[in-house]
Amino acid sequence: MDASELLRVALADLHKELLEDIADLDEAALFWQPSAGVNHAGFLFFHVVRDEDTVLSQSVLRQGELWSREGWFERLGMDGREQGTGFDRSALAGFRYSFPAFIEYARAVWRQTDETLSAMDPGRLDERLNWSEEWKLANLFDHRLSVPRLGAPGRDPPAPRAAGLGVPRVVAGKEPPP
Repeated sequence: MDASELLRVALADLHKELLEDIADLDEAALFWQPSAGVNHAGFLFFHVVRDEDTVLSQSVLRQGELWSREGWFERLGMDGREQGTGFDRSALAGFRYSFPAFIEYARAVWRQTDETLSAMDPGRLDERLNWSEEWKLANLFDHRLSVPRLGAPGRDPPAPRAAGLGVPRVVAGKEPPP
């Protein structure tokens, strides 16, 4: 197994785990915040998927993101530049999207990732990134694989995994919606 194949397997596992973390959540639980300013699982999922699209499209494929290239932001009624960073408390509290439509986008991103890695020469992992003196393409994938699992409110945290150590499901003294 070469490095590209190993990344394909690891990212496929991560994608599966992310879906498992949020599979049983209804809209109230997906966008529930244990306290003001705390990211909800829906925001974290959005950010993780958008980041994967951005990193793969810009750094590996050297083209625009699926988000804009295929009009996903329009289908979801969102800003074409939205990445899931820099939100203030009120923006975070009001951040919502159609979960079924976003899952379609996530699956498109993950297909793109798998197809790209399947065709990619493993030697490209040693390429230096044009915006960093230190980072190589491999560092971007290493960063992707260290993303903690999202966790679902009200469920026990998962056992530690290669994809991360999991995140607390609740904040002390706060309970998720019923």
